[in-house]
Amino acid sequence: MRQSWRVSTVASLLAIGLFVGCRAPGVERVAAGPPPMETLVSTEWLSEHLGEPDLVVLDCTARVEMHEDGSYQILSGRAGFEEGHIPGAGFADLTGELSDAASPYRFALPPPEQFAAAMAALGVGDDSRVVLYSATEPAWAARVWW
Repeated sequence: MRQSWRVSTVASLLAIGLFVGCRAPGVERVAAGPPPMETLVSTEWLSEHLGEPDLVVLDCTARVEMHEDGSYQILSGRAGFEEGHIPGAGFADLTGELSDAASPYRFALPPPEQFAAAMAALGVGDDSRVVLYSATEPAWAARVWW
């Protein structure tokens, strides 16, 4: 794997930090625990926190391949991930385990059990902080966040 990806130089990085159990704006926190994270984090923040045991970083990249006839195909970004990614990141495959293959609709949410199993396999648990990013379009990371 190339080590060409440096957190501080990733210009198109959209990092969405999600603290499992964080509160909505204006809602008081009831349970004790760490303070909630902001929704968006900077590359500097990520660089400072990489390697923390409760932080899970996931590449959510998908590629849109345009064809000469105007049609397109959405492909997994796994090949790009294999070439290089943020150190320690896992790959969240929107075209695979994070979509319901039985649905007639592209990118339909998988059943809760499938989603939970896929996220657990990526290291996400109840106490995880998760940063999602896409090397192409920010919408892919936002889709996983949603």
